[in-house]
Amino acid sequence: MSTNESGKRARPALRGRILDAARRIVVRDGLAALSMRKIADAIGYAPATLYVYFSGRDEIAGALRAQVRAQLLDALASTGQIDDPRERLRTLAQAYLRFAVEHPQAYRLVFMPEPDHGAMRRVAAEPAEAAEAGDAALAARVTQALEAIEAQGALPAGADSEAWAGLILATLHGIVASMLAGEVAATAEAAARRIDLAFDAWFGARRRDAPQASKAVASA
Repeated sequence: MSTNESGKRARPALRGRILDAARRIVVRDGLAALSMRKIADAIGYAPATLYVYFSGRDEIAGALRAQVRAQLLDALASTGQIDDPRERLRTLAQAYLRFAVEHPQAYRLVFMPEPDHGAMRRVAAEPAEAAEAGDAALAARVTQALEAIEAQGALPAGADSEAWAGLILATLHGIVASMLAGEVAATAEAAARRIDLAFDAWFGARRRDAPQASKAVASA
């Protein structure tokens, strides 16, 4: 194998190592602690090497945000197998909250960006197309379940499924923000209770014989 061919094969692997090191720093210390020098030290390369793969710290953090969105969608994928749309939506909501509880710094990176405190602490710019695609995919999962609930006549009269999707996602983010701020217990069980209360208020109390969404989340 030529040196050139070996270099081409090594590039994706080193890019992955850069992102893995960056994510460990963000998870441990938050986005403000992320720097090209810290990443380079973590993988044993000179900082200049990182610029072969990324234009700078902000592009790395933007790539991390896209990575986290993809992982969140993967975490919700199994909920599509639930036939009953209300339970599918409830389980999706609980899986979303569980992801946030288990990956708080990753969630903050995507959905709770830090304020601008100068060049080295700018909020990382995720490509607009990637962010919009990720948000649209998440909203689509919620909207599809709501449309099925609407077809059953279980949405309030005059309700719009897209507007309801926005309400549900805003509610989920509010619950997560409260948990990460320490205002409420940051556990999957506490999140499940809040989702049950919200869904019962919106769609009426769940049947006693309905499958337990919290158990489905726990086994996901």
